Amino acid sequence: YNVFGNSMSPKITYKFKNGVWKKHFKVYDYLGSLRFTLGEDKALLNYKQYEPYGETMLDLFGLTRQSYIGKEKETENNLGDHGVRKYDYETGRFNSIDPLFEKYYGWSPYQYSMNNPIWAKDFDGMKLAFSGSNSAINKSYSVINEGTGGFFDAVTNTDGNTILVSTDKQGPQTFSQQEFTSEMMVAIDLSRPLININLSESNNTLIGNYTSQEIDIDDVLNLGNGIGINSFSAFIHEIAEQREKQYNNLPNTVLGYKQAHMIGVNAEDRVSGAQRISIFDKAPSTTYLNSTGSGNLDLQYKILGIGAGTSRISTISIQINANNVTGVTR
Repeated sequence: YNVFGNSMSPKITYKFKNGVWKKHFKVYDYLGSLRFTLGEDKALLNYKQYEPYGETMLDLFGLTRQSYIGKEKETENNLGDHGVRKYDYETGRFNSIDPLFEKYYGWSPYQYSMNNPIWAKDFDGMKLAFSGSNSAINKSYSVINEGTGGFFDAVTNTDGNTILVSTDKQGPQTFSQQEFTSEMMVAIDLSRPLININLSESNNTLIGNYTSQEIDIDDVLNLGNGIGINSFSAFIHEIAEQREKQYNNLPNTVLGYKQAHMIGVNAEDRVSGAQRISIFDKAPSTTYLNSTGSGNLDLQYKILGIGAGTSRISTISIQINANNVTGVTR
């Protein structure tokens, strides 16, 4: 159920009116901005449109104060309440200095989302830190740089956190590159709790491990490019999965894994350009492999065509030896 490109179903809330609890269905876009609200009778209760930096272009019925990227808009001063600072929708700037500005001398201390409001959001801020060998980190940065289409370079700041620095490349990004960049921008925001991810090379972790918070970057690279699972979609799957786990303190249980894994699959689909059908029955694990951790992992994807009746189902077979990806057949 795709809603404004976020691959999520509407959020159900309840409102007590005339002695009865009524359901409200709130629909958000890919940035988390409230776009419209429906009642139980499918009546339109609220509809919003936004300019790129969040100024409201259209607000029918004015039912809610919830606005751009899900933040509350203060009617007294028309500013967005972003927690630590207030945000001015008209100028696309915060009205006070970033408390972490000394770590990012290349950016204005008042800027919002590194001046890329279409690709990214500055919710409260979040951080991402990779641990592992220099070789593993460099390989990961290569995936990130190529995943953004060369419009950003991943670098490590003085605190050891990963940030993206805009390059001088001109021209539009592809849809896949935009989605990859947007997911990375969310992961590296600077004021939420730190996301820690361990990077390894050709070890016993197959692609990624929810429990150990690990990515085998060699497995990611060996997935190659193409529609369906590939290096970029698999990498962003693991990033989104760990963000969901660590930000929400999800337990190392089946239920915790499934919640985080669904977020990872949604991110993977947006980057890959296809819809993954096999979600939980053949999720990456050693359960389908033989005792040596070898075999094939077959994942099905719905490849969306142009026009009615042009979609098709494609099976992608991942060859695995000793828990390492050795090849892909598409």
